[in-house]
Amino acid sequence: MMLSPLFKKSILFLLASLLIGCGTREIKRDLIPPPPPYKPKNVFAPKETIPLRRVVLLPIYFEERDAPFLLSLEDIFSCELIKNACFEVVTASKEEMAQLFGKQQINSSSNFPQNFFPLLNNKYDADGVIFIDLLRYQPYKPIIIGIRAKLVEIKTGKILWAFDNIFDAGSPRVSYAAKLFQMKNEQQDYPLDNSDSILHSPSKFSKYVASEAFKTLP
Repeated sequence: MMLSPLFKKSILFLLASLLIGCGTREIKRDLIPPPPPYKPKNVFAPKETIPLRRVVLLPIYFEERDAPFLLSLEDIFSCELIKNACFEVVTASKEEMAQLFGKQQINSSSNFPQNFFPLLNNKYDADGVIFIDLLRYQPYKPIIIGIRAKLVEIKTGKILWAFDNIFDAGSPRVSYAAKLFQMKNEQQDYPLDNSDSILHSPSKFSKYVASEAFKTLP
């Protein structure tokens, strides 16, 4: 069956229009400015700070204390704290906590065991203690991590810093901030639009969360 010249021209015009339309949509999508990166808001960090020489980081508190991911999460938070802190960091193990206080984890909002601060000071010769409570942990897409953290002076029991935020990778602002973090820390050469592996990796996303939290330390 022979096609008329007019019909052929119509087909070519239609194909060209579709290609131009797709290209226009791509250009428009590229021109859309990214959202402002997420900045944690619920932070207490007074301007007047007390110089600390050494701080002990307690095991992360989570209701499911035997959750398999907790050990790697504690390592991530410890590494990010060391990167961002202006004091020496020592970590307390769950075994040490059990020996000292009869429990492996301490909730920052609960009543502390008897002689809690003196025992910490005697054991670690520390000026301060950091609590981390894992409020929410969703390792599947969208990854969600919620933490509450506090820095307390051992001598007085005074709260020197507090942080309480939820990071939801499903939020455009959070996902953009996480991708910026990945670009900066992994020194990737490919475009930002392709650097979204952090949004699918709980360990990478946890590094972003820990870094954002500890960057707010006074």
